[in-house]
Amino acid sequence: MPNVILPDPAGYENWQDWAYENNKAILEAQEEEERERSDEIYRVARVPYGGLFLTTPVETVISSTGAYVKALGTTTGHLFRDFDMPVNNRLRYTGRPAYHMHISCSISMITAGNQKKPSFKLFLWDDSAGSGALADGSQVNRFVATGADEGSTALHWDMMLNTNDYVELHVANLTDTTNVTVTNIYMFLMGMITGAKT
Repeated sequence: MPNVILPDPAGYENWQDWAYENNKAILEAQEEEERERSDEIYRVARVPYGGLFLTTPVETVISSTGAYVKALGTTTGHLFRDFDMPVNNRLRYTGRPAYHMHISCSISMITAGNQKKPSFKLFLWDDSAGSGALADGSQVNRFVATGADEGSTALHWDMMLNTNDYVELHVANLTDTTNVTVTNIYMFLMGMITGAKT
């Protein structure tokens, strides 16, 4: 039973009045507790999701071999529930509570030279910490023999997101500093109910 402040019996002329107010206070507290529980169930069961796709490719400048930078290009948001896209190539979780997210991303690319190995990783911004980091386990590479030949690859990853955390796709060239153009992106994040309390 929820914590209830019961009325003082000394303030009533007979016990029936006191019992009525007493029961009323208990019922109101129980109803409030039930509403809070229902709201929490709704928030958890209402699975968040959001996606983006590339509409205008832009060459990404590679200034250091093997250094990951945010992939450039104009993106459009797609199917948001508790997500938004405040800038290009960024999916931000706007809901609560913290949620386990599965991320899938398909990518195609060209390079400004032959015999290059572009590499891709997801970048996670942790809003509560005020910092971000690459998800090293999400890395995929794609060797491009001829720069104008469009190659493709895909990556998947799982992570916990809290409110205002966001995800981006970053790219590197593991061969040299030849620029990479991402020609297509489709990235989608979907919450997964795991049963774990966070």
